This record gives sequence, structure tokens and C-alpha cells, in this order.
Amino acid sequence: GQLFVLNELNATLTRMTYERETSELKIDSTVSTLPADYSGRKSTAEVVVGPSQRFVYASNRGHDSIAVFRNDPKGLELVEIEKTGGQEPRNFAIAPGGDFLLAANQKSNTVTVFKIDPKTGELEPTPHGLEVPSPVCLVMRPHNFDIGPPMAQQLSGSAGGRQRVSRGVSVATPVRGFDNSYGRRNFNTPGVRWATPVR
Repeated sequence: GQLFVLNELNATLTRMTYERETSELKIDSTVSTLPADYSGRKSTAEVVVGPSQRFVYASNRGHDSIAVFRNDPKGLELVEIEKTGGQEPRNFAIAPGGDFLLAANQKSNTVTVFKIDPKTGELEPTPHGLEVPSPVCLVMRPHNFDIGPPMAQQLSGSAGGRQRVSRGVSVATPVRGFDNSYGRRNFNTPGVRWATPVR
């Protein structure tokens, strides 16, 4: 088996292999998630292996991008580094079926959507997106999931004057909630959930 470790402070991705006989993890590949000429803040956030296990994705805060790697038997090979179109991509998720990647840009209050090329793993920006206050976690719900124009009928609501979220997606946001209670408050519409920690 394989284990992928995202090293937050030096912006690298490490692949390890699991040796069943010895129950040991062995490092076999470590690669940078940033362009060679980048000199800004380094802070990775999320790593996701694509459904085919041929591609691995890692997010860069500061550079505001998703690095795409080919999971080759010889090691991890950089495919591309794609800007997310927002600030501070703290989390991202791949939609069921593996066709789309959604990036949660915490500081720009947006979720941006990319089409995944199944052959190359490359990300293609789409015109679809969501406006969400400080998104920090995306969770895909496989039933009734549909991304399409206009991104699963974006639902407008009274939650802080912002649009809610699309069918099949749960978004957690760390902002002050809509009442004075403590804990988590969920907003449910058909197939839609807001999970907002309220302080």
C-alpha cells in the first residue's frame, strides 16, 4: 500500500510504501508542491488521491494553487500547478465520479470548480462557483450529486446575504453564526447543508 504525507511547513509531498513483512513505512519519493522560482509563504493544507489512484492533488496556501502529480511507479511526477482563483485554499474535494475538483478558498469566501482531465489529471477552471463565508471543509455526498450549468441550481438564501451551497456538497465555515448559541448549526434545503461552528 501507499501513504501520502503533505509536509505543511516546507511545501513538499512525500509518498511512502507500506512493507507488510516488517510493518514499516518507507519513503520512496518527496517532491515540492511549489514552482521552483516561488519565494513567498509556504503552507500546504490538503492532499487527496484521485479515484483512479493515478493522480495526487495538494493545495498550497500563500501561492493559492493546487499541485497535480502523477502517481508513477518510479515516483511522484509533477503534472501542473493550477491557481485556484481564490485566496487560501485550505481544503478541496473531488466530486463522486472523479470528474470535478472543488477548492475551498477560505480568505476569499469562495468555492471554485475545476474539471479534471481523466487522462492527464490536469485541472481546467470552469465558470461555476459558490460564494461561501470562510469555507474550510468540503464533504461530498454521493447521492443526487450533479454539477452542471448552472452549478446544480445555486440556491440563494438569507444566510448572511450569501448564497448557500450546491446540491450534494456540505461546507463547514468557521465564522460567527446566525444566532447566539454555541456549537454547530445546520441549514438544510433539498440536498444542501451548511455546517457552521457558531461561537
